[in-house]
Amino acid sequence: MSAMNAAILQDRVILVSDSAYCMRSLFVGRGEKFVAMPHLNAVIGFRGHAGTLDRLRRILPNFPTLDELLKNGPRTIRKSLRWKTLLPYYGEFEIVLAGVDFEGVPFVNYLSSRRKPKFEWVNVEYSIFAPQPELKVLAEVTAKCGTDVDGAMVEMLQHQRQVHFGIGGHATITTVTSEGISVRELCRWPDERWQLIKRESLPSRTSKRSKQKISSIGDYRS
Repeated sequence: MSAMNAAILQDRVILVSDSAYCMRSLFVGRGEKFVAMPHLNAVIGFRGHAGTLDRLRRILPNFPTLDELLKNGPRTIRKSLRWKTLLPYYGEFEIVLAGVDFEGVPFVNYLSSRRKPKFEWVNVEYSIFAPQPELKVLAEVTAKCGTDVDGAMVEMLQHQRQVHFGIGGHATITTVTSEGISVRELCRWPDERWQLIKRESLPSRTSKRSKQKISSIGDYRS
């Protein structure tokens, strides 16, 4: 299942996800697993079936305000996914909403179709890493975030890749500040389409100069 990591820093929040579309450990292709919403100064990261993500891409950017998304988002998601009929087919999913509010305060909210309370936003006051890492790795990465966010996130992704199937392709880091949203590639694995992901393969780092500013409503795809 996908990797989705959100870190709350002093004046910003970052969201890091891999791009592998897989059948178990068979690498099928690449696709960004987040939806950027510049008019809300927020981004949503996703873990689950690609069909569910495609539906969310169409409905979530339509909310005019953050308050509307927090209030009516869960009900709209349930209705759109027809969760009693389609959800059993597509499977369970998790969503992380990360952004910076109008007062400049970073925030993270979490919604799941399987964990209680289901289909309800839960405010997270700390960083969130999924799949959940080992406590030792979590402590190391959390400490490293203060001085080297990129290095910490690559270390976390590599750990998640080694202990869970279906993580790979390339990783994207999305940063939200009070000034807006920027996106860049963080690292890339040597995964080949229609080949099994080799978990021991090391990622190559990507230059920070590849940053792209999000300036229009919609989602970013590489």
